[in-house]
Order: sequence, then C-alpha cells, then structure tokens
Amino acid sequence: MDHNRIVELATSISQNVAKIDSYLKSNGLSGPSFDIDTPFINGFPEEIGAIRDAVLEANLELSELLLGPKETFVEYQYNYFVCMRALYQYKIPNAFPVGEEATFAQIASNCNCSEVVVRRIMRLAMTNRIFKEVRKGVVVHTATSKALAEDERFRDYVDSEDPSQTGFSLANNTTDTMYQIMGKDPARAQRFSNAMAFRLTGPALKLDFLVDHGPWGSLPAGGTVVDIGGSHGKAMVAIAEKFPSLRFIVQDLPPTIAARRPIPQEFEYCVSFMEHDFFTPQPIIGAAVYLFRWIFHNWPDKHCIRILKNLVPALRQGSRVVVSEICLPEPNTIAVRKERKLRAMDIAMMTMQNAQERDKGEWINLFKRADERFHFVEVVQPEESDLAVIEFIWQE
Repeated sequence: MDHNRIVELATSISQNVAKIDSYLKSNGLSGPSFDIDTPFINGFPEEIGAIRDAVLEANLELSELLLGPKETFVEYQYNYFVCMRALYQYKIPNAFPVGEEATFAQIASNCNCSEVVVRRIMRLAMTNRIFKEVRKGVVVHTATSKALAEDERFRDYVDSEDPSQTGFSLANNTTDTMYQIMGKDPARAQRFSNAMAFRLTGPALKLDFLVDHGPWGSLPAGGTVVDIGGSHGKAMVAIAEKFPSLRFIVQDLPPTIAARRPIPQEFEYCVSFMEHDFFTPQPIIGAAVYLFRWIFHNWPDKHCIRILKNLVPALRQGSRVVVSEICLPEPNTIAVRKERKLRAMDIAMMTMQNAQERDKGEWINLFKRADERFHFVEVVQPEESDLAVIEFIWQE
C-alpha cells in the first residue's frame, strides 16, 4: 500500500469537504443528513459539483486501497440491487406512512408478504441508510426511503421457501436446486468450487478463528470430531495441527471425497475421510463434537431441521454441535460496512437457495425446533471474523 497516497487522498477529502461546507453555510443551506426532513439539494454550481465529485472519487479510492484487492473484489455489491428491486416489488416504502412508526409485522401484512423476508430485506437496506430501526422491530422512514415512497414503479414478487423456486431457478429456467444443477455440470461445479475456495482465502474467513475459539482444548485425548460436509478436510487439518491428540473424521458426498487432494502426511494418523449425506442418519455414534462449517446457511429452516434430526440418533449425553457460520448482529451494533456485508450475504442466500443467514435467536430457535434436547451454550464472535463459533450441547 502506498502510504503517501492514502494520506494524500485523506487530505484531499478534508480540504474539499471544507469547501463544500463553506458553500453550504454561505448560501444558508443545511448540511447533508439522513434525517427525513432534510431539504433536498437539487444540484450544485459547476465548481462545487466538481469538488463534490472529487470527494466521492477520492473516498472510493481510499476505501478500496484500505480494503485491498481481495476484499474489494468480494464485496457483495450485487445484492444491493437485489435489495432495491425487492423494495420496489414488495412496495415496502409505501407500506407505512412517512413520519410514522411501523413494526416489521405491520409492514409485512401491508405488503402481503412474509415478515421474515421483509425484515431481512429492510435490514440490508438500512445499511444503505434506507429506513431506520429506532427500536428492535420498529421502523421509520429516512430521507432516502421517503424519496423511494414517491416512486410508482412496482411489480409483484413471489414469496417462497422452496430451494427449487429461487432467483437462481428463474435465471436458469429450471426447477432444480443450485446444487442439483451443479451436480449435472462438472465444469460449472468446478468453477463454483474454485470461487468458494477463493472466497475462503479472505482474512475474515480464516480457519484460525475456528481453531482458536472452538472447544477443542476442553475435549479428552482421543475424542472424536466429525466435520459434516467438511469437503477436503482443511478445517480438520488446521485443528489437528494445534490439537494432535484428537481424532478427526471428514464427511462429504462421494464425488467430493473422491476428488479431494491428499492431506499432509503428518496428519494421516488422525484425520480420516468418510462418504456421508447429511440428509441421512449419522453413522458415527457418540462423537465429542459434530462440526457444521458454512452448511446451514445453504438451506431453509425445514431442511436444516431435517439435517439435525438425522444427527439426533447418534448423539449421546454431552455431545456437542459446533456451528461455524455467520451470526447476524442486532441492527446498528457493529460497523455499518460490516453489517452491510453480512446482510448482503443473507440476501444472496435467499436469492440463490431460499436459504438464510441467522441471528442468535434464530439459531437457538432452529435447534429447539429440531429437538428440545439441544441446549444452547454460547456464541463466540471473534472481532475480525465474519463467522461466529456457535455451540450447542446434547442433554438427555
């Protein structure tokens, strides 16, 4: 990174913002705000407009320099367009009056739509200053959502939880799920696998977070850890490197197991592989930990419950289930950019598979719906990680 360049950009932004502020003050104009009653400034004089453009351009360059090439590339920008289209099609900006409060349930009722879907769409929109959640579950308009409420271009939208009735299905003119399509097209499946492998190289998805914050150190020597849907075993190798006294089993579908690359020889004694479909009963009985890393967000609740129910017969008193997934934060509790990324991922899962990311309450509810004997232990959210470590324990 060119340190002189980022200082140069920051200085330019500061100086040009001061010029814009001076112009606004000298003309009796209010400064920019997200408040609903902020007067709309319909353009600037040519000189000030050019300064404004310079600020926006410098801000974008500074942001991308600080993000670096990988994080810039994988930002979920496309889902903001999905979100905007959904706002239009559900008529959400018109679902409650400007200047009044409304709950997600009220808005969903007025839109004739699922409350869960409306909440997810609106919370992503809020990271772009469209609407504001003033109290948990209570929403008001902002200046941007007020402007959107005046636009009449709306269309109908289908509300579904079936993974065969998604935006992906429409785009591909199919009733197959995304994974069924991939199974029929090896070249496409390989491209998808490569893209996911690249995504997992990002700093916010490092395996270090799972290794350092999982319960591995509290397990007895020789305890078994089963990585369900564990692909080529990278997570198990990373944990084995630090906790070599444990035994690890990686489970996945036959094509994945067959295509795996060899693991380092020094871990062959403690890491093994097994063919298994997690929609069928779990064959490893009484393991210390069953790990699901980035599995449940691919599936709607009813399918996740089916996965968990197929795990239940294998569980014994004290068996743990560790989930390495996004745990959506409460609105406005983390940096806007990070919340925007997580909520954009949520909308991506809805668009592709009618699946979702989940918050703490939704994780607890999901496991309780599968079986009351799942007891929530904790959510550990490493500061720099997109994925939390969510732990449940089985109690007879």
